[in-house]
Amino acid sequence: MAEKSQRRDRRVGCLLVLVTVLAVPWFCWELYSYRYYQGWLPRGVDAPIVQYRKVATFGFGPGGQDTGLIVMRMTDKSADLMERKGLVFLQNSRSSRANGYYGWTKTPVAPMWSGHGEHSCGREPGIAAYVDYGDFRCHLKASVVAEINRIISSPGAYYARGSGSRVIIVAPQHRKVIIAFNG
Repeated sequence: MAEKSQRRDRRVGCLLVLVTVLAVPWFCWELYSYRYYQGWLPRGVDAPIVQYRKVATFGFGPGGQDTGLIVMRMTDKSADLMERKGLVFLQNSRSSRANGYYGWTKTPVAPMWSGHGEHSCGREPGIAAYVDYGDFRCHLKASVVAEINRIISSPGAYYARGSGSRVIIVAPQHRKVIIAFNG
């Protein structure tokens, strides 16, 4: 009887070690990713909850390509501030990372990037066409794409370009910050 108990204890111990070995690196990666994307937000825009994140990576190092979409939930305080001060606040804000954002504009978005722009991805115009760059595909949830397309097609939000191929959309009425990137 004692031998069975010892074997069970060893199995449980091994299982706990295995779970720890897998969970700790995953947790650290998630925390790093969260803090990394938080650094893309303009100062003064508080969006602590990631509601949706889909990123696809094609290759690493020089020549590697990332494409993705991140949707964050704004706090009520931050959204109220954006509704009151809007474009003026955002134009004077910088992200905590170098280069910030430029060309803050009110929605609806310009057709250049909401359509197929300089590339043809075979998609209908909208956020999915922007995220899917050339031969790279980031399979986004259809309901998220539809919601973002409604936001960028209507007045009440603001968008700007960032470094590289990043675009940020601040939608205070919807309490969302959307970051899209390709390449």
